[in-house]
Amino acid sequence: MIKKIKQTKLEKKFFLFYNNFSIITFGSLITMKKNAYL
Repeated sequence: MIKKIKQTKLEKKFFLFYNNFSIITFGSLITMKKNAYL
């Protein structure tokens, strides 16, 4: 039971980190494209 809770906490942390990382990379890609067009 305790192991399961720890695992879900880790999964949530990883999911949040992955979400933030993908958002940052996506945003940087968009800004790069904008700069290329200018």
